[in-house]
Amino acid sequence: MMLRLFLWLAFVGGAFILVGCSEDDCIGSDQDIDEYIISNSADLQNLIETEQGVYYIIDEPGDTTSRPTLSSAITVNYVGTTTERDTFDQTSGTPVTFILDELIEGWRIGIPQIGAGGSIRLFVPANRGYGANQAANLCANSALIFDIDLISFQ
Repeated sequence: MMLRLFLWLAFVGGAFILVGCSEDDCIGSDQDIDEYIISNSADLQNLIETEQGVYYIIDEPGDTTSRPTLSSAITVNYVGTTTERDTFDQTSGTPVTFILDELIEGWRIGIPQIGAGGSIRLFVPANRGYGANQAANLCANSALIFDIDLISFQ
């Protein structure tokens, strides 16, 4: 009986592995964010590092009289890439709205640095992004780069 259960579990587990996403099916980052920063430092003027290890460059500060909070609904255009510059997500010019507190930690740290009309580039280490989880076509443990335009927030 134990042998039959073992064989059944091995079959089901093997089938799951064959059907599941493999490293060849997803895009990811070969470099962690610190390696990327070091190897591209000449191109990264005005780079700021947070205590949490998220880096950012403010391209346009936007409205400096108010900033979004974690409970804000933010409307953005963005492009998300890996450190190899493979695009894994983008708005394609049609703004989308999110509740900031429902997004990855890298966004929760970075977005409040700018106001409405601002733009920022975020360099997010894997542990401040999706971590060990695979997200859509993005491999687990991927360092991420986001170019974000904050259209508005409420």
